[in-house]
Amino acid sequence: MSARSVLACWDNSTRGLDASSALEFAESLRLTTNLLQDAAVVAIYQAGERVYEGARRLYVPYVSIRQSNRPL
Repeated sequence: MSARSVLACWDNSTRGLDASSALEFAESLRLTTNLLQDAAVVAIYQAGERVYEGARRLYVPYVSIRQSNRPL
């Protein structure tokens, strides 16, 4: 967040972290975005309930499995 961008994107930023570390990361990210008045888009790997509770807005995508053998 040192670049002072308006929007920061984090992809799988909590992958490999235990639940308490992932929660700490999410809380620090929320605090930083509040203080700097910017936004963050975060893709979280297996987020716990407390991480969801701290989020301002959530988007949970629908995941479907492709059933065809044809190439994309």
